[in-house]
Amino acid sequence: MVLPLVVGLLGAVGVGVAVVALVQNWEEIKNWLHDFSIKLKRVWKEICQKFGEYIPHEVKVFIDRVVEGVVHIAHRVYYQENDEWVQHTTIRKVPESEVPPDILAKHSNSKQKKNRGTDITDILRMELS
Repeated sequence: MVLPLVVGLLGAVGVGVAVVALVQNWEEIKNWLHDFSIKLKRVWKEICQKFGEYIPHEVKVFIDRVVEGVVHIAHRVYYQENDEWVQHTTIRKVPESEVPPDILAKHSNSKQKKNRGTDITDILRMELS
């Protein structure tokens, strides 16, 4: 009769410690997830370039969706500011007139489908460095 109580108490303490560790290291966790999403996207792109002919189309589509999901999750950040929760999103819809001409040209020259994005990560990195 005492054993279930002890196990439950230890479980509750374990969950409490995990929550405290998560809250204290949130910035590091957030930065790690962001870096991981960028690396995941890059690695998947390299795999498709090298072994694309051996990967079935259905598998490519599935993994593309998973990678997009991870990347999109990393673009949404929540934090508390003055007792109010703030959602910071780095993605927004813009009219075509706001898209720089060089990006429009790259997108129209690429073999990507109409509703797919054009990856400009490397271009932005060169501009920022």
